Amino acid sequence: MYKYYNKILFLFSIFFSNQVNSQSFSVNLSPQTDTICDLESLSFTANVQNCPSISLVSWLLNGFVVNSENNLVFDTTGFQQGDVLEVQVTCQYGIDSTIVLSTSTMPIAVNSFVLDAGSDLYIDSGTTIQFQSVSSANNFLWSPGFLVSNPTILQPSTSPKETTTYMLKGTLNGCEKLDYVTVFVKGSFKIPNTFSPNGDGKNDVWQIPNIDDYPANEMVIMNRFGFELYKSSPYNFTNAWTGLYNDRELPEGVYFYILNLGDLGVKKGTITIIR
Repeated sequence: MYKYYNKILFLFSIFFSNQVNSQSFSVNLSPQTDTICDLESLSFTANVQNCPSISLVSWLLNGFVVNSENNLVFDTTGFQQGDVLEVQVTCQYGIDSTIVLSTSTMPIAVNSFVLDAGSDLYIDSGTTIQFQSVSSANNFLWSPGFLVSNPTILQPSTSPKETTTYMLKGTLNGCEKLDYVTVFVKGSFKIPNTFSPNGDGKNDVWQIPNIDDYPANEMVIMNRFGFELYKSSPYNFTNAWTGLYNDRELPEGVYFYILNLGDLGVKKGTITIIR
C-alpha cells in the first residue's frame, strides 16, 4: 500500500509539474513593432520562456508560412507596408503532450518613396540637357555636383564634356534611396562625301566617324534613279559600305544616301565613289 501510494504521488507530481510549466510557457517577439525604410533589413527574435523542448518554430507572414526550419530569428529586406509577422512555437512536454503558442507583430510601417533618376540621355558635345528625374522625396543631392546646374534640385541641367554617370540621392523622413543615370556624349558627327574602294587598303570603305554613338540608325544608299543599292540597320564600322551591289563593283560616280537617326532626325546627301 505504501509503495502504491508513492507511485500515485510521483505520477501526480509529474502531472502537476507539467501543468505548472505549461501555464508559464510563453513566447514574445522583439522588436514588437518598428518603422523601417524601403528595402531595409528588419530582424525579429522569438523569445521562448519555460519550454523544456521546442519541437517546431514556424514563421508566418500575413498568415502564410514563410519559414519552418526551427529558427528563432527571422530577418528579411522584403517587408512591405502593413505586413504582419507571426511566430508559432510548439513546445514538447513529455512524450505525448505538446502546446502551441503564437504571437504576432503590429502591422509593419515601411517608409517607401519613389526615386527614379530617369532614362539614360544622349547629347552632342557642347550641348546642355536637363535630367528627367521623378521622385516623391523632399531632399535631393546629385553627384558629381559640380557638373550640374544645381545639385540639390530634382531636375537640374548638365553639359558634360565626356560620357558621365550621375548619382541621385533622395531623402524622405530619414530614409534615403540612390539611383543612377548616364549622359552619353556623342563625338563630332561629320559624314565623308567620298571614298575610294580600289583595294589599296586606304579609304576602301565608307566609314562615318562616331556612327556607333547612334545605335538606332538606318542607312539607305541609292543611285540617281532612286534604285536601292544598299540598306543597313544599323550602319556601323562592321558593315560599312564597300561600293558593291550584289557583290559587284559599282562604277565611279555620285550616289545618294538617306541616314535616319531616329529621334535625332534624318540626314541626306551624296557620296562619290573614286576608283
